[in-house]
Amino acid sequence: MATLSRKVAGSSLVMLGLACVPPTSVPPQQPASSQRGVAQPAPQPGSAADTTVPTATLTVVRPASNSGAAAATATAAGTAATASAQSPDAETLKALPGRPASDPDALACVQPSDPEFDKESPWSKQVGGRLDQVLPTLARCSRDIPSGQQESVTVRFVYAKDGAPISQHVVRATPGACDVSDCVVKELAKVHSPRLFIERASYDIALVMQRGAAPVRAPEPPDVLVADAPSDEEAKCVDADVVRLSQSKVRAVVATSFEDLKKCYGIALEHDHQATGNVTFEFVIGDGGKVDLAQARQATLQDCDAIQCMVNRFRGLEFPPPVGRSVRVIYPINYVVEQSPVTLR
Repeated sequence: MATLSRKVAGSSLVMLGLACVPPTSVPPQQPASSQRGVAQPAPQPGSAADTTVPTATLTVVRPASNSGAAAATATAAGTAATASAQSPDAETLKALPGRPASDPDALACVQPSDPEFDKESPWSKQVGGRLDQVLPTLARCSRDIPSGQQESVTVRFVYAKDGAPISQHVVRATPGACDVSDCVVKELAKVHSPRLFIERASYDIALVMQRGAAPVRAPEPPDVLVADAPSDEEAKCVDADVVRLSQSKVRAVVATSFEDLKKCYGIALEHDHQATGNVTFEFVIGDGGKVDLAQARQATLQDCDAIQCMVNRFRGLEFPPPVGRSVRVIYPINYVVEQSPVTLR
């Protein structure tokens, strides 16, 4: 199950199961009136943009054996475990049985999300409002679009602490939008943001354009991360640095930790050979691409030793650096027990 949603100024939130909250955090970006705010050095409401992606299932296969627990433990540790991708947007790792912790405080390792993170920040509201005031004056930018054709472009504006524009980046665009995006970006880049409490923040705006008409906001808020690399036509104007951190890239990087995550699941299986459940992780990709924050947000797998081991694996991941913001990723993983069939001889 995946969730892919919002974006915000300053940083971004991405949710992957494969599937992002501010961590520093990254709230999701919404249309003008609902886009979130600025990333903060410590978790702050509306500080990042977010995206959510499908749930990954980690399955450790338990071979049929008369030796019972001993065989299960070996498999859980990765001895006989295998990982496979069921689809482009959902990875599956099959894990062995394990035991839920009986300690009532077993899930003290899980930290629920702060609802304040889902609120739009005043900064984001003001930036969106200022950009909206300029849009009606930009009809001239669309005069070269063929009649009857609709184009779309998403642009990221990065602002300094004093509100001055630092840089502008085309995040995604239809092929025909590349020819007119320069005009739109040039005019919107003149807009200053309110003063920031952090060194920089960013705001994404998704626009739809038709010949002779002023650009209007797209009905859906832009995704924090692009799904995959753009086509050759789109690549003409899409910022290559933005594309490096795509949803597929996040999945690929997290997939490198699957074997370690299965070993962590083995800890739960050593406690209880029937342990199963899901864990929703939240991690923040900082400016340099390293994970600034990682924690478990929800869990039905009842073993904090295993969960903490998993969180530590997320903390060691490294991604391409995000552009203009940190990115908060929500990544649910389902841990399942699978018994291999018994062969009679």
